[in-house]
Amino acid sequence: MPNAADLPEILNGFGKVYVIDTEYYPQPGLPDGPVVPLALQALDVRTGTWVSAFFDEPGGSYMNPLDPDALYITFNAAAEWGAFISLGWALPRNSI
Repeated sequence: MPNAADLPEILNGFGKVYVIDTEYYPQPGLPDGPVVPLALQALDVRTGTWVSAFFDEPGGSYMNPLDPDALYITFNAAAEWGAFISLGWALPRNSI
């Protein structure tokens, strides 16, 4: 599991660094369209704190629990940002 000691010095300008993953499924009949988000998991690498959010109501209104000024690290950003867009959240300013 990554921790703050594993971060390159160039990332010191970010107060929080999250490694994130979302779970979702495609809307029936729209395989390339908006997804239905189910969950978000994020590890704050600096503190070791996990942030979890579960989206029980499709189409429900949910606040983004993550810091918008953080650096977001993800393996498949296009997939994660599809979930953000479906939730009506702004895309992160900083991502790898």
